[in-house]
Amino acid sequence: MPKQARAVGDRPQANDQSDLRLGLSVLRRRWLLILMCSVFGTAAALAYSVTRETEYTAVAALWFHDSGFDQELFGSNVLPQTTDPQEQQATDVDLAGLEVVAARTATALGNGLTASAVGAALGTSQVGTSDIVHITATAGKPLLAAQIATTAAEQFVAYRRESDQSTIQQALQSLKSDISQASTQSVAASQTAELKRLQDELRVLSSLQTGNVQLVQPASVPTAKSSPQTRRNGVLGLVLGLLIGLAGAFALDRLDRRFRDQADVERSVGLPVLASIPQVRLDTSSQHAVTRIPPPYLEAFGLLRANLRYFNVGREIRSVLVASSAPGEGKTTVAWSLAASSAVSGRRAIVIEADMRRPTLGKILGLSPIFGLSEVLSGQATLSEAIVQAEIEDGRPGIASTRFDVLTSGILPPNPSQLLESIGMTEALAWLADQYDLVVIDTPPLAVVSDAIPLVNVVSGVIVVTSIGQTRRDLSVRLLAQLDDLGAPVLGAVVNRVRSHSRRGRYASYYKEPSGVAVR
Repeated sequence: MPKQARAVGDRPQANDQSDLRLGLSVLRRRWLLILMCSVFGTAAALAYSVTRETEYTAVAALWFHDSGFDQELFGSNVLPQTTDPQEQQATDVDLAGLEVVAARTATALGNGLTASAVGAALGTSQVGTSDIVHITATAGKPLLAAQIATTAAEQFVAYRRESDQSTIQQALQSLKSDISQASTQSVAASQTAELKRLQDELRVLSSLQTGNVQLVQPASVPTAKSSPQTRRNGVLGLVLGLLIGLAGAFALDRLDRRFRDQADVERSVGLPVLASIPQVRLDTSSQHAVTRIPPPYLEAFGLLRANLRYFNVGREIRSVLVASSAPGEGKTTVAWSLAASSAVSGRRAIVIEADMRRPTLGKILGLSPIFGLSEVLSGQATLSEAIVQAEIEDGRPGIASTRFDVLTSGILPPNPSQLLESIGMTEALAWLADQYDLVVIDTPPLAVVSDAIPLVNVVSGVIVVTSIGQTRRDLSVRLLAQLDDLGAPVLGAVVNRVRSHSRRGRYASYYKEPSGVAVR
């Protein structure tokens, strides 16, 4: 069957809506992983906060400015200047963080702290684009943090003042040398007087020197801890865990090659979905035959029968082959349930077990026939001798039970593929199609065993069974390609084991399994 063409009226936003539904479906399937990552991230952040020692941070403020004393005294700058304000700000911050400041601070405190410990506690930062630099100190006690910050700021001011005074002293030494040489060389008295005047002015500048920095705000004793910030760390841990969980969920979803929901099946196989079979609890504790089928289960197969007619208008579907790509996808259950639901609707139906390697139908239905399909095809029994009846209860009022016919596989033969390819099998199917309204054939997985391949072109159509959470996309695509190469009349797909929460709207509760009901 060719893939359905896209409608002319489709709009681009349909892809966006599809992506949104896909994302929501990933969140629904992987919610536990996302929750676990979020909880773990939060717990790890809180545990980290608990193990951290409590710390306090104090801040002192320094103001860097040019006093202009040398300009006033000499009409020009004697001390080094920079013309780039940003470069000056960066220099001021670097100077405040010098190791010599930490060493002087440790000496001034005199409480046993080493220079390296003080340096580790100190930090500097620029306040925007202003000339204010913050000296921060972090310690385990509030008072100690304030003492370190204030002392470090004071020591930096003293260090800058001493540094600038040292520059002026060098200029004084140079002037003193010039005055001495002028006296010995009989330089004019006016020139000697000028040199002495400059010497006096430099002494005044040295006494007024502040280092162009001023402590404008000593550090106050902090009242709140700066670390650990438990609430902030918890929020960050939650956000980080959530992001990791989301990334992991989508990564796992892309790596997972199994079908995740009905929309995933439709996108991958390109076939119409004939029915979505709800997931029900199978009770294997009893050795008796199936006694009751939940109404939602029968309703799903009623929809399957209706869609077989709807999607194949003008064709009479008398026989269907139920195929799957791998074992364990519910193919056998779909086969006998389709026959049973057809019998409930009043049609004569039979299910044939063509899996002669790992037959399970007789055990599921609680049947122990003497003969089976292998005996019929080998000439040891007739169809009438091998066909048995299974009895079910469908819950309809006033009706005790419903029967449908079953032809099990029989004794396992050494050559199942030859038996299924024989003329006897073709003739048997033709006779059964005349006797029954619907013939359902259960086969081994076609992508694994090729025994039933000859049957795909002698039936009215093929139904491909997929199972949510189990069927792999690549195997299903391979199976469909194989059927396409064989020219098989593929009718559509059946999505098996659909959880009730994946159905939308007001029908969700309708598909829930009634309490106390079991299907085997």
